[in-house]
Amino acid sequence: MSEPTVLLTAEGLSKWFGATYALRGVSFDVRAGEIHAIVGANGSGKSTLVKILSGAYPPDRGQITAGTDGLIIGTVHQNLSLFGEATVRENICGVIPARMLSAARETAVVKRLLGQLGLAIPLAAKVQELPIDQQAFVAVARALARTQDAPGAVLIVDEVTSVLRGQAATRFAEVLGRLRDRGIGIVLVSHDLDEVLGLADRVTIITDGSVRAVEEAASLDRRRLIELMTGGSVEAAGVAEAEGAATRPVVLSVTGLSGDLLHEFNLEVRSGEVVGLIGVPGSGYDEAPYLITGAGAGRRSGEVRLSGRAVHSPGAFAAHGGRLIPADRGRTALVSAGTVLENFMLGHQGGHARWGLRQARQERQLAEAAVARYGVKCAGIAAPITSLSGGNQQKLIMARCLEASPRVLVVHEPTQGVDVRARAELLAHMHRAVAERGLGVVYVCGDLDEVWDNAHRVVVVRRGRKVGEAEVGTTAKESVHQLLY
Repeated sequence: MSEPTVLLTAEGLSKWFGATYALRGVSFDVRAGEIHAIVGANGSGKSTLVKILSGAYPPDRGQITAGTDGLIIGTVHQNLSLFGEATVRENICGVIPARMLSAARETAVVKRLLGQLGLAIPLAAKVQELPIDQQAFVAVARALARTQDAPGAVLIVDEVTSVLRGQAATRFAEVLGRLRDRGIGIVLVSHDLDEVLGLADRVTIITDGSVRAVEEAASLDRRRLIELMTGGSVEAAGVAEAEGAATRPVVLSVTGLSGDLLHEFNLEVRSGEVVGLIGVPGSGYDEAPYLITGAGAGRRSGEVRLSGRAVHSPGAFAAHGGRLIPADRGRTALVSAGTVLENFMLGHQGGHARWGLRQARQERQLAEAAVARYGVKCAGIAAPITSLSGGNQQKLIMARCLEASPRVLVVHEPTQGVDVRARAELLAHMHRAVAERGLGVVYVCGDLDEVWDNAHRVVVVRRGRKVGEAEVGTTAKESVHQLLY
């Protein structure tokens, strides 16, 4: 059997920002017809490597060599980088030079690309109106359009699967498999270790900007992969038993809550209790966190009471002791142009003020203490928020919420795009607040294993309605699977 064609070779790639090294002599290759996963903890250098491979950054040392003539690299970025106001067709065809594609062929080309993904998305629909999983598929189709079906193309998929759950994730895996079978080399950057082990042919593990190991995926299991990524084992954060939960006060009461997808939803959360909320894409479960907190853009009816007080807006929710960690932290939880300090202080209404004047020194002290307490790795509180890895951004958001001493915390996909160590740290902070302060949590997530490991009780939504719930520890997880589908 002949050796597979090497499409791309990276040799000795190094990149530094000021005195900080992001990459140190990274070398690896991508072969035709393989999925090559890149894994590592947040801040390990994965994002910098992707930016160099895609041409966004030049390397300070090292080189990239194409193994075939006319090699084209398509990239699907973590934030998708789509134009929300533009249509599906405009987003996909915008990367193709006008001379390569006549107006008469646009529809046919887009339909073919979407057909490769097994989708039928209205070509005239604005991207911002699509569900996040369909937006991800549009981004993939755009990357494929850029390769123009060139032989030996390379497709870089950077943390895209973190927004996909259930059937959408399964469909995406099937698409990657079909692209691999066509001879495309795929670079898969993912924090989902089960996905990596299930899809990848080879795995490159990066730690502190250097390649720690390159392994055949078939030779790895989850424990070994974590050991290579972290230098040791990482224990998952455990949810403490909510003793006497039935006698504790109700801190959140939801009655007849309805939105665009969710209908007549009822929920109670008691002090010191984590209630998981799960469903499949399109069921409406992921609309609940924004309806509960008043942050949704669509229609809303029903009643939400926080500590006995009715709330109808995000401001009222926060004023009465509620906090929200949304799924899309970049767009809805952070100010990308701000610093670590400025983003942390978003959680403290009005900041620290006396007679209307902000107390900058107190704010700095508070932020510095929180950054240290929650293990946020950054160059300082004056550093741009965009200089932090995804996991450290999420830690800062968690710190911002918990330092406000809320009664209720609503979290939507809190570990999305976060590595195993940061995930354990994030969840440990949350569970500590539950156990020690009596925090009530609504944990909204499409991953049943994650919900089951972190909740006392799991509520299931199907086709827009609550169809049942299960007590973790007294009910078989399989019963929830039956409710989901």
